[in-house]
Amino acid sequence: MPKWKTRKEGGSWVGGGTEIETCNIQMKNAITAAFNQINTHPSVGCFPTLALNLVTLWGNGDGEGSLLIDCGDTGCNGNEGASTSPPPLRIFAAGELKICTREPSRIGPVLIHEIIHVTGGTKLDSKAAEHAIFAGNGALLPTADEWNQIVAQTKPGEDLQVRIGKYVIYDARTGEIFSNERDQRGARCFQSNDWIRTLNTGSGSWV
Repeated sequence: MPKWKTRKEGGSWVGGGTEIETCNIQMKNAITAAFNQINTHPSVGCFPTLALNLVTLWGNGDGEGSLLIDCGDTGCNGNEGASTSPPPLRIFAAGELKICTREPSRIGPVLIHEIIHVTGGTKLDSKAAEHAIFAGNGALLPTADEWNQIVAQTKPGEDLQVRIGKYVIYDARTGEIFSNERDQRGARCFQSNDWIRTLNTGSGSWV
């Protein structure tokens, strides 16, 4: 299981108080159920190394994972979730994930979205994972700002309308998402007409 963030209630400036988990039992159960749905979904196999990352973050059996989950309101700033990635080369050292939404249908999509970010994925990877696992069940298409982030955070493939993330490769002309196999197209994860668009790539620079 992951670690659950706590906050102190009661006490005074000289000490005391009680540590209370920021995720109540209903949220913990909803997050755990969403994780189990993610972990057993066949689309996880389309995201290289994600299955291993999930074990490391969540833990295996009775073992404690490295992921810290927070359900507190502080720092949400109107967002459904947030995440803090560990320093480079220490990718699973201290990843923290915040679930701000209380909408049942959005807990799963937000959870996988932020897990992807914790493991170093781009906005393309996180939105693709949302769609692959939760299409028709809470996933949302990228917003205008997120489409811009998808371009800004990825590098181009054979042309500017093909974007390469950490886990996936996206062809905007066909709406296809492929597994990223050393920056080459692997298995097709999904195709959606909702993902067909002409990306605004500007000058085409990704650095």
